Amino acid sequence: MFKKLKGKLPQQAVAILCILTPLITFYMGQYIYLDAFSFYGLGVVIVNWLLLNAIFWFIVFLSNDRRLAIIITHIIVFLWSCVNYFVVYFRGNPVLPWDLTALNTAADVFASYRYLPTLSMIISFIYILCLSVFVIYTFPKESSA
Repeated sequence: MFKKLKGKLPQQAVAILCILTPLITFYMGQYIYLDAFSFYGLGVVIVNWLLLNAIFWFIVFLSNDRRLAIIITHIIVFLWSCVNYFVVYFRGNPVLPWDLTALNTAADVFASYRYLPTLSMIISFIYILCLSVFVIYTFPKESSA
């Protein structure tokens, strides 16, 4: 099915997907974290879009591959949202910056709980798999100049 599309996605479509990736990952993360789609003020969406844009373009800078950056950005947000979901579920509040200083304790506590993915996590995981296949097969090869 993808053979006809292999490497044929127009550059305009590639550019649009690169611009939308941070926005899509923001809403995917909120869908996982809150187990529902929520609507946010424009300021919240713009700040998150800028932050995720910085992550996305940093990955492009490191890898010189927009396909890889799209996939990795989605995976980072997916994992962060899952961690936040379970931390809130078990502890009552999200991951906070000072939690990073207690990673050994967190790892010990993590091992003592049982985790069942939510429907939103499963749907998001399937979405990332489908997106990955689509991006790998339809994006034109990156040229290293």
